[in-house]
Amino acid sequence: MARTTVYDSATSQFFICSGSVPSWDGQYAAFGRVIDEESMAVVDRLEKLETHSETLYYGEVASNASDVPVTRVTVKKATLVQA
Repeated sequence: MARTTVYDSATSQFFICSGSVPSWDGQYAAFGRVIDEESMAVVDRLEKLETHSETLYYGEVASNASDVPVTRVTVKKATLVQA
């Protein structure tokens, strides 16, 4: 889950990571994984999107974010799969 520098400030935003980020271990709530090649192709397309830096607001708190997609990305479908 994405959050500000305040540890328990996560809301409905999240990161999709295409690789391991060991420095985030224990710092962010992690959930989900890519389960097939078709889904990984979507992640690969997301990774190639143009990005920029932007100030994001979480209620009254402003946070400077880098690597924000220039074009808004919307998740239209997610599937819950038993592990």
